[in-house]
Amino acid sequence: MVVAFTLMTAVAVAQQQLPVTLNARITVEVVPQVAKAGEPVKLKLAFKNVSCLPIQYLEVGGRDTDYEVAIFNADGSEVAYLPLKFPGDGLWHSKSSMVLWPSDESRETLEISRHFDLSREGKYSVRGSRRVSMAEPCVVVSHLMTFVIGEPEIQ
Repeated sequence: MVVAFTLMTAVAVAQQQLPVTLNARITVEVVPQVAKAGEPVKLKLAFKNVSCLPIQYLEVGGRDTDYEVAIFNADGSEVAYLPLKFPGDGLWHSKSSMVLWPSDESRETLEISRHFDLSREGKYSVRGSRRVSMAEPCVVVSHLMTFVIGEPEIQ
């Protein structure tokens, strides 16, 4: 069973002297939540506009530009990126300037096992974030999602 949680992020934005609240949500889901070392592990990200205003964001592609993905070991240390195999082997590729209308959602899937060192068995946590632009730039950050590399624990 895969469970996805949601974190709401609200940022006050000044627009024409009136305060406006930007409500956007990033949801992360790891599939599968338990995998053996060397098996593919995918991260599904959903970026949703839950406000009444359009959200403008830039998708320029590359490893660190559209979404920032951070993976942590059980001890809290960040997991290292794997070296790129060839130029252009980034996480996402160019799409240009985008507008996310109210209630719309943008979805991306990333095979994190290709880009992060998940060779050690243990528990990992992953978080996704992305920058958006309104009158003031802000960052929308997801919750932490836990997954396991290795044999599942029997309880």
